[in-house]
Formats: sequence, C-alpha cells, structure tokens
Amino acid sequence: MAAYAAALMVYAQTRAFTGDEGFHLQTAALIRSGMRPYLDFFFPQTPLNAWWNAAWMSLFGEGWRVPHAVAALMTSLAVFLTGDYWFRRCAVPEWRLAGAVAAALLTGLNGMVAAYGPLAQAYGLCLALGVGAFRCAVVAVERRGWWWWSAGSGLLASAAAGCSLLCAPLAPVMFVWVVIRGRSWGKAAAFAAAAIVPWIPVLRLAILSPRVVWFNLVQYHTQFRHLYWPDTTEHDIDILTSWIDNGQALTLLVVGICGLLFVKYRGGWARGEFYLCAAVAAALALEISTAHPTFARYYLLAVPFVAIPAVAGLYAIDSQKRALAVAVAIAVLGCAKTIYDRRDMYTWGDYESIAKKVAQVTPPGGLLYADDHVYFMLHRKPPPGLEFAYSHKLKLPAAEEAALHILTQEELDRQISSGIFATVYMCEDDDLYDKLGLPALYKHKEEIEDCALFWDRNR
Repeated sequence: MAAYAAALMVYAQTRAFTGDEGFHLQTAALIRSGMRPYLDFFFPQTPLNAWWNAAWMSLFGEGWRVPHAVAALMTSLAVFLTGDYWFRRCAVPEWRLAGAVAAALLTGLNGMVAAYGPLAQAYGLCLALGVGAFRCAVVAVERRGWWWWSAGSGLLASAAAGCSLLCAPLAPVMFVWVVIRGRSWGKAAAFAAAAIVPWIPVLRLAILSPRVVWFNLVQYHTQFRHLYWPDTTEHDIDILTSWIDNGQALTLLVVGICGLLFVKYRGGWARGEFYLCAAVAAALALEISTAHPTFARYYLLAVPFVAIPAVAGLYAIDSQKRALAVAVAIAVLGCAKTIYDRRDMYTWGDYESIAKKVAQVTPPGGLLYADDHVYFMLHRKPPPGLEFAYSHKLKLPAAEEAALHILTQEELDRQISSGIFATVYMCEDDDLYDKLGLPALYKHKEEIEDCALFWDRNR
C-alpha cells in the first residue's frame, strides 16, 4: 500500500494533468481571495472540493502541487479502504490477504483511477468519501444502537455529492440500505440529519440568491451543459459503448457479475453487502451515463464497488488464485497503457514555462486574456466574466447574465477585438485570430504548440 501511494504521489507531482483542472484550481484561488462561488462568479459545480483545495493551499501555499499531493493521498486511502474491507469480511480465511491485495490493485491500478485520482478535481476525494460511507453503512446495520456509524455514512456520502454531482446517488442508495437492513428509524434519522451538514454552506448561499444557486447547480446541467461539447449525442454513444473493447473495464465488469452470482448461491458470504456494492455501482453508472456529455473517466467513481464483488468472482472461477493473478496482470497492463497513452499531454511543468513567458511580455497592471491554467500559475484573477470559459456559450436575458456573472461570446470577442487586453494567449486557429484582428492589434506573436501569444499593442 505504501508503495502504491508513493508511486501515485510521484505521478501526481510529475505527469498528472488534464485540461479542465485549471478551472478547479482557479476557483480555489478565487475563494482564497474572498470571492463566493455562484454569488461572485459563475461556478456550475458543487463547491466542497474547491473549498477543500482552498483550505490546503491556505496552509501550504497557492500552487498545483499541494492539491495533487492531497488528492493522491485520498485516492490511496480509497484503495486501502477497499482492500481492507475485503480482508475483514472475506468468508474464506486463506483468501483474506490475497483477496485484499487483489481488491486494492483492481481499484488502484484501474487506468482512470490512477490517471485522474491524483488531480485537483474531485475524483480522489470522492473515492475516499464514497468508500468511507460504504464502510460506515456496513458497520451501522450490524451494531445495535450505534447511530454514529449511520451518521458517518450519511455525512460522507452527502459530502461526496457536495464535491461532485456525479456522486449524488451515494446518499439515497445507502440511506435505503440503512433503513432496510438497520431496522431502526433512529439510525435512519441520524443518517438523514448528518447528510444535511455538508450542504449548509450551499444553503446559506441559496438564501442570499436562490435563483443564481439554482441555475449553477441544477438548471445549467439539465438545460445547457451540452452546449460546450459538439455532437454531444454521438459522443455519448461512443463513451457508453467504449467498455466493449476495453480489456480492463470488461474484465472487471464480467468478474464482478460472476462474484454477485456466486455469493447469491453460496452461503457464508456477506451477501447483502455485495448487493449494496452492486446497487451503488449501478446507481453511479446510471447517473454518469445520463450526464450530457459524459466521459469515460467519470466511471472511475464506481470502480471500488465493482472491484469488491469482482474478487469474489475470481475466487469462484479459480480458488487456486490463478484467475486472480491474470486479472491483476490485466489491471497492471491496462494502467500502464493508460499512463503511456497520456505521455504527450501537457503537464503543469509545461504551463510553468508558458506562464513565465506570459509574465515576461505582460506589462505591470496590464489586462491579460488567457486560460485558467495561466491565470492560476500567475496568481492573477481573471477579468470579470472569464472565470468559466464555457459560460460564454450561454445566451440568456441581459439581467440574468449580469446576475450570473456571464460574459457572452459576442461580448468577449468585442473586448478582444477592441484591444483592451495588453496580452492575449489563445488556443484557436489562425482564421479566428484574423477574424478578431489580433495580428493587426499586436506587434508580436509567438506560437506555443497549438496556441498563440500576442503582446505589445500597436498604438
């Protein structure tokens, strides 16, 4: 376990990166500066992960390395809790250690978990909270009068949803489990009461501006989220069928189903807990599949809950542990392939060089147009309305746009074309640069990979 955590930490500090991550880190920086999500800038996410990152950066400094380190630790914790569950609950003593190691590796070496868990996005924290809520729910239904475990499950499951709406099914599924299996309205009440706690800060913001908070958390996702991804339906179909030719995902799913069938017809196993895993995994998969657009990495949130019954499936297939060795080998190779396929992606190290160049050519006090990563690296607030790039695609009544702090694409193009920015860093094509008049507005242009940097305005 320590070796896995160390390896994940190294990856987190060297290669871990994704294009959407800058938005999350920039949001945490805005919160640290005293701004409030929703009320002071557009933020169509639940806020706990942003507050979490802001808190850690307040302690150790504003930068990408600290959130990465914390996310790697949270991912490692989720992997440990998954393996430890199997070790404690396995019905076959001689399989406890091997099964625990297999459950941990099937989770931690999942390509999506390893690649996205140690990012500043909510994946790592959601994994830890989700598995933690599951572990608390299991204890809660076993122990008479132990309401604290039920409250802990409600708190953690609800907090996961407070970090990402993709985790919204966790609390309802586990609440039903506690009600049915716990046979105690006191435990159910403790679960429900604790589940309210993570949402108290959001409720306070909603009291101040209910319409704005509602749009950010609900209406944007139900009516407008598809605007930022072209051919959304075709894209979703590709994602929903991608598991068919993904050896790692297919293996995990098939042996997970085998595990459920095995415990159904074999006595001595914690059958109900395996059913809870299946229910959580199915609910998460349904929620993720209906996100429009959805992405393959979202499904990593369900991996621990498939890995647990998958180990039972491996035992059913071959109790001599040969099938287990094969499954772990597939996990290792799948993880290695995922990491290898990401070898040419930008990293935070690349953005450090870009930000350094941008800082060199931008005059003191000059207005800068760039992406989230550059703003964050330079510790600069984006100009009003530029806190969330995809918001420019929204078209709403003017009063509503103002309340939501939205800048339309037309207004943004007008600002860029007017030359109000001392420096412009964009990742578009030459036709758009010409349309905006950037070559005529600025004396200097430098190509940086697929992007361009313009500076030194013509007088």
